[in-house]
Amino acid sequence: LFDENIEGVLGFIRKKILIPFTYKRCDKIIAVSNGIREELINHFKIPAHKISTIHNGFDLEDINKKIVLQIPDEYQQLFDSGPVLITHCRLSRQKNLFALIDIFISIKTHSRAKLVILGDGELRAELLEYCRSKRLAVYTTWQDDEKFSVDLDIYFFGYERNPYPYLSRATLYIMTSSWEGFPLSLCEAMASGVPVVSSDCFTGPREIICP
Repeated sequence: LFDENIEGVLGFIRKKILIPFTYKRCDKIIAVSNGIREELINHFKIPAHKISTIHNGFDLEDINKKIVLQIPDEYQQLFDSGPVLITHCRLSRQKNLFALIDIFISIKTHSRAKLVILGDGELRAELLEYCRSKRLAVYTTWQDDEKFSVDLDIYFFGYERNPYPYLSRATLYIMTSSWEGFPLSLCEAMASGVPVVSSDCFTGPREIICP
């Protein structure tokens, strides 16, 4: 319901026709979060007895094996140099990364913190331009001629198949999403042992973090 990707004519067809028509004819519906379950009940009028919640599972033993793997020496120097804030996600509108950059700017004036962003996506160029418009010193893995330094502000490390060694070395994980279902990245950060802070968006973070 809160997903901006299903607005407009196609969103109307999906929300007003396809979801109610299809879901009401199902024998059983599995939601990834209780928030999604409540949304289906309250906004789409799906009978509550048809819907169950099964949260995503995580193989902690496998994650613990991946955490201890090494990262490039220069990146290790960055994590050793002071506080590092981190997030990992698709670089998309949903993740609200422009707000994250603004938050970092306000933090940066009071600390030596750095910001690491793992991931790639359609907003890559816009985010880089926004950082530079704010006079932030940026490093990216997408340009071979860029020189790495621990004295920069924001580090775009691109997509990492194994984010756990990076997450576990960070000081704080930040998620600024405008909407979610059940954010796996937030759970992966918690499984890595890094403290987390998240926007209270629809749906998932409150359900994951709060008792």
